[in-house]
Amino acid sequence: MKEDFGTKPLSELCDAFAPFGGMDARIAANGPVDRIAGPAVTARVHPGDHAYVSALGKCVNAGDIVVISAGGNETFAVLDRKDCAALALCGAAGIVVDGLLFEPAEEATVGIPVFARGIRPVFLHAASRAEIGVPVSCGGAAVCPGDMIVADGDGVLCIRHIKTEKKE
Repeated sequence: MKEDFGTKPLSELCDAFAPFGGMDARIAANGPVDRIAGPAVTARVHPGDHAYVSALGKCVNAGDIVVISAGGNETFAVLDRKDCAALALCGAAGIVVDGLLFEPAEEATVGIPVFARGIRPVFLHAASRAEIGVPVSCGGAAVCPGDMIVADGDGVLCIRHIKTEKKE
């Protein structure tokens, strides 16, 4: 199933799963990117916080897409280039941030595609109060841990993971 998400145009996927799951168009690729698709690992963070990255990295498995909700805040950054590279080393296949980056974090620099609202070099350096592995709102889309994230240069889509009970 994941293979289908890697080949169909994002517009077709958005149409098939409409009206839910498409994220705000302001969450865009930070440089040229290829298509990514994988299960979500989520975090809800406070604007300006980036002390949560180490704890988040421990929850990432190879191929996961890290989804960070900073509430769309465009005042303080929540990730920098080193944070993105650290999550890539943990196995993340991509990062989606409903917030700002501290500096450009192109795939060629950090090793994985990064999608965010923009760049602003201002952190708060506060103690982390992040919540990891919880349902979040990212770009207006509800995202739960394990939901399928599909993203490319056209945008970001969340496809809800629906657990079904096996009938005997």
